[in-house]
Order: sequence, then C-alpha cells, then structure tokens
Amino acid sequence: MILLISHEDHLRGNTEPSILEHRHGREYAALVLGWQTAGLLVIALARWFHRASLERVGNPLFLIPPLIAILIPAGLVLKQPNLGNAVITLVVGGAVFFAAGVRWWKFVGVIGAAAVAAPIVYDRMHDYQRQRILTFLDPESDPLGAGYHVIQSKIALGSGGMFGRGFGEGTQSQLNFLPEKQTDFIFTMLAEE
Repeated sequence: MILLISHEDHLRGNTEPSILEHRHGREYAALVLGWQTAGLLVIALARWFHRASLERVGNPLFLIPPLIAILIPAGLVLKQPNLGNAVITLVVGGAVFFAAGVRWWKFVGVIGAAAVAAPIVYDRMHDYQRQRILTFLDPESDPLGAGYHVIQSKIALGSGGMFGRGFGEGTQSQLNFLPEKQTDFIFTMLAEE
C-alpha cells in the first residue's frame, strides 16, 4: 500500500524526496523498513506457495494471482524508470516460481512471450536504457566510457584466477579501478582476492 501511495505521489509531479523513498529516489521503501520490491515479493510468493500441492501449482489458474503480484511491482518500478530493479524483480519472482515446482514448459511459454514482446519494449525504452543494454552486450564498444567498469571487473575476475590473489592483494580493487567495490562490485572484489 505504501509503495503504491509513494509511486502515485511521484506521478503527480511531486519531486520532493519523501521519507518513503529509498536511495537515489528510485526505489521506494515498503512498510518504512527500507526493503526493496524483490524482498517483499519473495515473502509474499513464499506465503502463497507454502501449502500448495504440486497438483495445485500445476493449475494455471492458481498461478495468475502470484503472476500479477510480480508484474504490478515490476511495472511500477519500470515506470520510475528503473530497468535494473524491474528485471531483478522479474527474475526473483521467476526463481520463486521455479522453487515452488512450476513445470518447465510454463517457463518456456513465458520466455517465448517475452521474446515476442522484447522489440516492442525496446522501442519504448529511454535512450540511456538502450545504451545500457548495448553496453552490457558489448562493453568493448566504448572501453573508456560506458563499458569501462564492466571491462575492469572482467580484468579483476581474470587476475584472481582459480584461488584469488590473497586478502588485500587484488590490484583492480586496491588501486580503485572498481567503483563501489563494497557494494556493486563485491563479487568481483572477493573473486580477485
């Protein structure tokens, strides 16, 4: 409820940050605990599937309410616009569906529908969102600009090798080639050291 109220307030043109907004004004806090959408989604979906039998999970009508519970928050987050968190919300929801025992052919159907919708979604994206996708697919196309951090993280992963360089011995992380190594690049830093 708070998520919807906060998003509605943002749509009305209120650009003042509220107590409900999380970091960077992109993700709204839910229940004023600072949880992101994917965290609440996991709890809600786990509750939905908790006592369901495999026969019930196999019924497509049983899957409609949790599917709506995934699509509404993902749509609101995408409207902010925050493509990264919207994709994470969809992936986390899909992972919970998989863990609940939803059959693989239903995933194939959803992936097929997403593949058909992808060109339409791509055309409606902002320019910077398209650029991020292109950079993700080919970071070497702009090695000193948008692709710089991806390339540096790949270098760090490679320099760590199979067992790492040792605690505090990572060149990419210790020489600050990786920005936000304690959050965004934590996996890369740990793999290098």
